[in-house]
Amino acid sequence: MKCHICNTDNSVQQFHHYKKLESNIKPTNLNMLFQQMIINFAHLVDIKPLTKDEFLKKVHENYSLENAKTHLFYHSTIQSEFDTIRLSNDRNSLLFNQ
Repeated sequence: MKCHICNTDNSVQQFHHYKKLESNIKPTNLNMLFQQMIINFAHLVDIKPLTKDEFLKKVHENYSLENAKTHLFYHSTIQSEFDTIRLSNDRNSLLFNQ
């Protein structure tokens, strides 16, 4: 069987390129509350990646942490594991660590 990427005969390792790609992607672990509430704060994100700290700063600058829902979202963001957040180029979805 030939690899569809490099056209080599390697039936045993037919996914050898995918393993290399997967190793470059850092996994995320998003808090459930964060997942439920991000839609209310997605307007703070653009196609330019923001670090987690930059995103938290934007939330803090635009909303009062004295508001209970904002406070919960802020802390659920802290508990979530991701390095960057951004909008996809077509602005239809949020991307993490890309």
